Amino acid sequence: MSKITAKTKSLIFVLTLMIILSSSQIYQNSIFYETYIKQIHISYQKSFENFYKSFLNNEFDKYRPLASYFTKKEIIKELKNNNNTKIMKELNFYFSYFKSRDKFLKNVFFIDKDLKFKISKNMLIFNENNFLRYSIYQNKITYENNAIFDVIENNKELEFVLVFGIFEKGRNLGFIEVVLDPNALLKNLQYFDGSIGFIVKNQDNIKFGGQTIDTTSDHSRILIKENSFIINNFIIKNINDEEMAKGIFLLDITSKDKFYDESILKNIIFSLIFFVLAIISLNFVFNFLISRVERSNLILNKKIDIALKKARQQDKLLIYQSKLAGTGEMIANIAHQWRQPLMQLSSILMLLEALFEKNKLTKELFYEKINEESNIINYMSGTIDDFRNFYRPDKEKESFNVMDAIVRSFAIIKSSLDANNIKFDIICKKENAKIYGYKNEFSQAILNILSNSKDAFLNSLITNKSIRVDISNINKTIKILIQDNAGGIDENIIDKIFDPYFTTKHSFQGTGIGLYMSKMIIVDNMNGTIKVCNQELDGKIGAKFEISFNDL
Repeated sequence: MSKITAKTKSLIFVLTLMIILSSSQIYQNSIFYETYIKQIHISYQKSFENFYKSFLNNEFDKYRPLASYFTKKEIIKELKNNNNTKIMKELNFYFSYFKSRDKFLKNVFFIDKDLKFKISKNMLIFNENNFLRYSIYQNKITYENNAIFDVIENNKELEFVLVFGIFEKGRNLGFIEVVLDPNALLKNLQYFDGSIGFIVKNQDNIKFGGQTIDTTSDHSRILIKENSFIINNFIIKNINDEEMAKGIFLLDITSKDKFYDESILKNIIFSLIFFVLAIISLNFVFNFLISRVERSNLILNKKIDIALKKARQQDKLLIYQSKLAGTGEMIANIAHQWRQPLMQLSSILMLLEALFEKNKLTKELFYEKINEESNIINYMSGTIDDFRNFYRPDKEKESFNVMDAIVRSFAIIKSSLDANNIKFDIICKKENAKIYGYKNEFSQAILNILSNSKDAFLNSLITNKSIRVDISNINKTIKILIQDNAGGIDENIIDKIFDPYFTTKHSFQGTGIGLYMSKMIIVDNMNGTIKVCNQELDGKIGAKFEISFNDL
């Protein structure tokens, strides 16, 4: 069986990465749409409530002239004389007038100030059954000097009641009661946004599209005959703040669902095109890198054949393996760093496409989004430069800032730490602490230790994961403490962790040379010291690495 080449492995990795990103994008889109639907639901809920208030205000404004008419002198005179015939005649006239303009008007009444009787358009009714209700009306109107709204049940049917007070010089002479059919609310709703409306009492359910809808449940979205609806409701209360009914409204969002499906399809097609281009580009890059690696392999293999006779050639082999491991780490971290920018680019393109199809894409917004895309692409380009500079070998020793070197290491692994919910803190007790050596190699040594801590967390069930770095100067010695709470190192093997090829990880997780290389860089190349022990951090045991250098 032929061995899989490095190029093939790289392409498999890229394809796997693209599939993961595509799946993640589709998932994010679905979450986005559900959030979008929820926002529509909330928005329309508020709109319905505002519509209900507006409807009542309009009804009050419509019938307020009727109450104003009864404040005229000639009418007040008839009221004082208890001329019921005249009042009936006037009520009949205005009832006919408003009925011709409002088919939902059911009746108009006049109730005298003593609440002894009420007069309709054609009859006088003694007020015994509704004395309590009219007493409440009279008290509210007298003290508030305003119109009031009520909901009553008459012969098992709901009625909306508008009550207007009639006053003369602040003295109440009675009030006008206008009775409306609640279906007026539903009729007005059709002109509002085309929603399908129902008014239900108590625990009643509604039937729509051949199925029964439970109005006692908190619905947000239902499917009726392959059409999607959002259900909104609000409580209709009487003057005593008691629930009398619910207004149930069904908003058809089928077109939005179809638009979403079409957008998803277009986005998938765009993503495929983008991924194909990305694979072609990455294939070119990998071909270049792999050719360089393969040439290096040939040269290094020759060196290894010669170096087998020499004791120190093993260190050169380990350095080479460390660089390969660093390349894999670099690719993995680039994947972490690019995931979010790629999602942002996709979201911007989806938004532009949606606005364009709706003819809502303005020139200003278009250039704004283009500028956002440009910033994201510049960020991704800068990421490549950062990784390239990080892994560039040092040629000469130099004096460098310890804090800066550690921050560079953290920047490389930050996205991996964030993805695994690992908290990272740097405490610098020595300002501008400097050491003499190879800055890039030192950063790689720190990165190896941080990566080791990260991997330890991946194999545990620890919560509140934490890594902390302390930089201090004690007796002219720069000390760097790197500590985690990942469970610590087995005391039986703690003396072996710096040995080459020693590892407790699976083969696909590590080679066992990372900590060895860190020790070689710090001790052999930079004349420092490194040791390890177990110590508690944030109430949990973990590994603590102590690195020391002479202060400059």
